[in-house]
Formats: sequence, structure tokens, C-alpha cells
Amino acid sequence: MVAQPIDAIAGAQGIISFSCDFPLIDGGGIPVCILQSMIVADAAITGDTTRAHVVAALRDLLHGRDDAWTQPVVDELATGGTATVLLAPEYAFGSPDWAAVDDLVRAADRPLVLIAGFGMTPGTWLREWLGTEGATRRYAGWDTDREVRAGDRVYNGLWCWIHSPGAGTSCVAALKNFPEQRTEAPHRGLDRGRNIVRLSFSDVDVFPLVCADLLQEPDASGSSPRQRVARAIAENPGGKPVLVTGSLLQTRPWDWNWQHAIGSVVADAAPNRTVVMAIANQAYGRPREMEDEDKWRSLSGVYASKQAYPRGATPFPSGRPVSVGASAEGLVIRDCGPCVVGGPILVARVGPVTGLHLWQAATCFPLDGDGIGAAFTPHACAVTYETHRLTRRHPGQDAYSPRVAQGLAVLRAHLEGRASPDAGDILRSLLRGTEPAAEDITDDLYLSMPELEAAIHALAVLCTFDELVPHGRTGLDGQLRFRDADAHILVWKARKQIGTRMYRILQAWTAQAGGHPPLVVVGSPSRGLPLRAGPVEFDRRSDWTAPPPSNDAGGFGPGRTASRDITQPRGSRRATCIDLALLEELYLDHDADLDAERIAGFLTHLLRDVIGGGG
Repeated sequence: MVAQPIDAIAGAQGIISFSCDFPLIDGGGIPVCILQSMIVADAAITGDTTRAHVVAALRDLLHGRDDAWTQPVVDELATGGTATVLLAPEYAFGSPDWAAVDDLVRAADRPLVLIAGFGMTPGTWLREWLGTEGATRRYAGWDTDREVRAGDRVYNGLWCWIHSPGAGTSCVAALKNFPEQRTEAPHRGLDRGRNIVRLSFSDVDVFPLVCADLLQEPDASGSSPRQRVARAIAENPGGKPVLVTGSLLQTRPWDWNWQHAIGSVVADAAPNRTVVMAIANQAYGRPREMEDEDKWRSLSGVYASKQAYPRGATPFPSGRPVSVGASAEGLVIRDCGPCVVGGPILVARVGPVTGLHLWQAATCFPLDGDGIGAAFTPHACAVTYETHRLTRRHPGQDAYSPRVAQGLAVLRAHLEGRASPDAGDILRSLLRGTEPAAEDITDDLYLSMPELEAAIHALAVLCTFDELVPHGRTGLDGQLRFRDADAHILVWKARKQIGTRMYRILQAWTAQAGGHPPLVVVGSPSRGLPLRAGPVEFDRRSDWTAPPPSNDAGGFGPGRTASRDITQPRGSRRATCIDLALLEELYLDHDADLDAERIAGFLTHLLRDVIGGGG
């Protein structure tokens, strides 16, 4: 069989070990797929009923689906058909799901380790399950002479399948040792286990744990699961890498206690061993306004010690780097909704050159009630997802005009359609105007959040104007264009810039060769005097090699002739500026009775007074 008990009886350490007869490491990494499931209803948990949506996701992951996938989705996440660890959250399944899941695992054509939560399952069912003969060999991760003996108790735990095609399939059931105190401990009839499980592969030791077992603080008796793991590792210093898995149902992913527990496991458990941690939570993350909360998403991801990754983890399209205080670094799944993400976790040859990619989380597949949906575009996933999330993190205040919420929905639809301007161009232009991107700020948006919030709300309001649409032109500046006039709109809230510097940037832009539609800049600096309003003109400071142009008798403003109409072809690019504050007054000081009149006035200003297009 592919798994055999090492300890016939639970030892004093409170660990029951199983020997598994195939390796997990491939090319220096452990292929790991994390399934971040939909939230399981409380009634399904307490009633121990089926979780059909998770079974459907596992089916697509291991075997595909005739109307959606021609091959197993796991082949996209862990290439080469190598042994793969699949990790699912706490309470991922109920006891009615075991037979269906077991069939899916046994039919898989690659070596697998599936670790998934179950519960709340009656002890009578567990005892009957353990005593039933079948194609899969079944093992108890508890002392069968002392535990799971009461007739009316229920349990929360893990099923750990170990499968090797042609060699057989085993399933080890482990029990949660410490119930969650707010919701589980008061539950009538819920019992706990006294042992944890170790799966000892030829090249890796795996310790599967359940939620609050990771949070239990060390005590004098040395009985906390983290203490037991540390003792087991210390028995073989300098030995095999260690993978600790956590299957969670955690509604507050940003809670500091989790950061403390993660750091304790990966940094303190074994200073002389490579210890990594993989966590699968249900999709409890929600966009949060505060960065210290939002960055943790649903907590699902991979973590390692800061000593191994002193420069932090490398970002990936589906993984966002996080620092866990001074002790650990991690890569959390970007998407806080139901999804599955996979890739190798580096555990061998970690060093200053090789220790860059903690977890190569390249692709994210969303989950729905029918199984696994189409993947997000890998190369655009990070910036598109973070921009999309930005519109949900800052939906605007209740006193704002409803145009803010309406326009943010329009922006989200535009991002989902992958049209131009894309997410990267939108972020760049909101903060840098016509300047090229200096660096990738996808995971550092919080540093510019005051400017981004103001800019994204202003752009959203403009998106509600029937006269404006996304420009749809690759390589051109601005975010929108006039539907009936060939001119672009650029919303620009400059970070760490004064108005004079913004104006110089626009002067340089107008001097560039190459055609471009006229540009209307609705902008303001983050400090200093406002951006100079009106057409962008050259002066001695912008080009000291030539005299400044003569004043235009037509001028600028209401009632003057449009002698300098920027919509007409000219020898150079044309741009004109409007103070962003004029647009902000439309939605920050909202008056429903005056909304239509004020919008019409602003459009008239754009179309007649600014670009001379009539209005």
C-alpha cells in the first residue's frame, strides 16, 4: 500500500505517523494546488450534509468535464504529471461526500495527496467507515482504543488521501484537537482529538493541521500542536524539508493571531530545517479599505521564514507578496473569491539566487457551483485584479453622488472585457498622466491610495456621461474619448507632484512627434498650486531656445471665438487643462435636484469653452 502506519499506537508526543512510498519534490519544489472553496453554509456543517460544489470542483480538477475541460485542470497548475498536493479548507466535505471523492482520487492518473476538511461527522459514522473494507485502505489518525468511543459525539477533522496509480490508494482520517472557541466549543456534542498526523514521504514530512490547532499557544505540558510538530522536527535536525498545511474556516483573515501562528511555525519550529506552510481557507476575504486588512485576502497561500526569503517573495499573477512581521514572508492568493491556484513551492536549494520564487502561483481558475471556470488571463491577472479590487475597496461614501457607484460598475465591466485602455494603462495614467510607467506598482497601490481614490472616483463619474466612452485605442493617452468628437479625456491626480511640474510634463507631451487626438486633462497635483487651466502653451521655461508664442487674440473662456480649437489638425499635439476640483464638486457635494443641471454645465464647459466643439 502507498501508506503504512509507523506507530501502531499513539506515542507520548501525540503524533501518529504514516510512511508514504513516493517522493513529492520535483525540480526542487513541491507541486501544491490550493482550493479556496465557496463558503459552506452553517446548516450544511452542523447537519453533516453534502458539499456538492466542492465535489464538482474536485472532479474538474482531477478529470475535467465534457462540456468545459478536455483534460484535468490540475495539468494546467502542476505540469509534468508529477506527484501533487491538493489542499482544501476546513469543512470542505461532509460524510456523504466521502465515496464520491474517493472515486475521483482513485481514478486519478497521477500521484496525489489530497488533504481536505470534513465535519461535523458523527463518531458512529467514523467507526463504521474505519471498519469497512474497500478499494481504499483506511487508517485512523487517533488512538482507536481511547478516542471516538462515545455514541453521540460529532467530529471535525481531515481526510488525507495518498494515491499512486498502480500502487493503490490510502486514506488517513485525522481529528481536530482544539475547537474554535466562539462557534465550535459551545456546539453540543462536538468532541476533539488528542493526536495529530505526520505523513512521512521519502523526501518531505507533511503535518496536516486544522484551523484552531495552529493557533493554540505553547503550554507547560507541551501538548499544543505547534509544540508537537517542533519536537517531531527536532528529532531529525538537518533532515527532510517540512510542509505544514492548514485547512481553515476563518472569517477574519487579517487577524493578528494568524500572523503570529504562521511566523511561529515557519521561523521558530525548526531553525535548521526548511519549513514551509500552505493554507487553504474558505473564500471569506472581502475588499477592505485598510491595507493592513485587505492585503491578507482570504489568507490562503504559502509562507516561509524571512531568513530563507530576506527580500520577500516574488509576486506572481495569482499570488500577492505579504510580510508576516519580522519572521516570515508569504504569497497569498490574490483573488479572495472561490478559486483554485497551483504551482511548485520551493523547498530545495533555497539561497540568495535560487530563493526568489516561494510559490509559482501563475494561474487562477475561479470556482462556481458547477465546478471550475475559465482561467483569468495569466499575464494580465495581477494588475487587472488589483485595479478591479480597487473599485470595490473604495466604493465612495453614502453622501456621494450615485454616479460614483454607477461609474465604478462601468469601470469593472470594462476591465473584465480586457479592452483598451487596459488596467495597467488606467493605473499609470491616473497617477502619472502622460508619463510612462516608472515601475510596477501593482502591489504597492496603498502608497498612492489618497490620489488613486480621488482619481478613480472622478473617472467613474465621467464614465456615467453618455457623451464619453473608453477610448479603445492601444498606445494612446487618456482613459476616455468623446463619442462625437475626436478628443481624449485624461483624469490625472498626480502623486508627489506640483501643478507646475504637471504642466511641464504636458508641454513636453505636446512637443512630441506623432499624431494624437487632442487631450483634455482633468487634473490636479497632490500638493502646491492647482494645475494651470486652459490650453497648454509653451513659454521660455519650457523651451528657452525659442521665443514664447504671441498672445492669441481669441483667448480662452466663455464668449470668445474658438480660434485655437484643439480639435482641428495642427502641426503639433494639443492639450488643455481643467481643474479636477470642478468635477469633484459634482459628486462630493451631491444635490439630486441640481444633478442634471450641473452635469450639463460641466459638459458645456468641456465641449464649447474648452475644445470648441459646440454644446
